[in-house]
Amino acid sequence: MFFSGSPSAKSQLISEILSDLAFLRQKESSSDILYAVDENIRFFEAAQNIPKYLWWLITRAPRINGDRLLELADFPFPRWDRELQERLIEIERKDFPGLIRPLRKKIVQYIKEHAPSFIFDLGGGGMEVERQVMETLILQKYTAPLIFVNIEKSEAALNVSRDNLKTLSNFTDFLVVEHLDFQHLRQLKENMRKNFLVIFAHNDIFSLSKYFSNKSIDLLFHSKFRHHLRGSEKLQLDKIIGEIAQTVFEYDDVKSPFLFLPPSIAAWKHPVLLNGAIFSRLRDPKKSELKKNRAIEFFSVGSYLRTIV
Repeated sequence: MFFSGSPSAKSQLISEILSDLAFLRQKESSSDILYAVDENIRFFEAAQNIPKYLWWLITRAPRINGDRLLELADFPFPRWDRELQERLIEIERKDFPGLIRPLRKKIVQYIKEHAPSFIFDLGGGGMEVERQVMETLILQKYTAPLIFVNIEKSEAALNVSRDNLKTLSNFTDFLVVEHLDFQHLRQLKENMRKNFLVIFAHNDIFSLSKYFSNKSIDLLFHSKFRHHLRGSEKLQLDKIIGEIAQTVFEYDDVKSPFLFLPPSIAAWKHPVLLNGAIFSRLRDPKKSELKKNRAIEFFSVGSYLRTIV
């Protein structure tokens, strides 16, 4: 069955998650954080069995304020952050449903047409998109030097991405930088020893325009990142990336009641992944909100890709 799995292991995991959330609730005073914590508690209590979960999906989920919502991995829990990153990579690697295939193909096409030097990824987590892009380029015997930069503060994501890219170590160097600027980036390109250089940079995303300007980045993309931001932060992000990047790919999911069941089935055995998948959908924009933009594509996996030039 789709919903099969080890009930005892899953129940134990949920019990530990609920314990962490209860501890966080005692410490927090922000009404927005408390709202998000309470919604997470309701979710994980419901996710313990199918009837409770379906009832939550039908009665509670539609009433949740996505603008105030946070996913479990957004809270300061490194263990659950790593769990999410690793589970995401597992599902993103599968040919079906091909969750990141549209973005991977778009990036590969851009690289072959424009031969860029620098590609930035905002909040790139375990860097599975980059791994698949580089793997494709290697198979196609692409030899021009190329630097991928993941702007990401999560230590869990750093460890996962380093492990994730080990299979490409013959073609790729991996470097961690606390604060990257354009001058340093150019120096690194001049000293490249392999086809690709992957840089994991801890820069603050909202301060990037201090270190990069005048369209100095060839391509910047973010994958399922935008929905994590508040309204004012989204506007701020658009302004910054418009200043520093020549081309931007925005890849995220669409909110629709018909798109909650597939991830519920696929992630049922893994509650942290289930939380990320469902809460992400609750924070995503509706298709009607996105159709106003002409440079946008929609895909059968429930995602959209917007190109900004």
